[in-house]
Amino acid sequence: MAEKLLTKIKKGLTAESKSKTKETPLIVAIDYPREGDTVLAGHYAIRLSGMPDCTVQLSINGKDWQACRFAAGYFWYDWWPAKPGKTTMEARTQKGKGQPKSAPTRSCTVVASGRR
Repeated sequence: MAEKLLTKIKKGLTAESKSKTKETPLIVAIDYPREGDTVLAGHYAIRLSGMPDCTVQLSINGKDWQACRFAAGYFWYDWWPAKPGKTTMEARTQKGKGQPKSAPTRSCTVVASGRR
């Protein structure tokens, strides 16, 4: 789903570059975990897609926004879920002092180690 979104974005950017508007839209997407995935308690690297020259942040269960790191063409957040249950996450991106843009909320279920 995130790959399709990025393909649409790239096509839109190509069309937009032909127009008089030079502003690039800010886009961010949570790639993994996918919607409805089951995640084991312990370490999980959340992968996000976004523009490399922007800031990407993640909020888990409505808590404070946390910075994501850029590596290997993606943004990453090292997450250590401990409590089993449903978890929601939201990502946002921002360029400079501009207005942040958010991705749709994503949910997954955390289960105790050894149970899937």
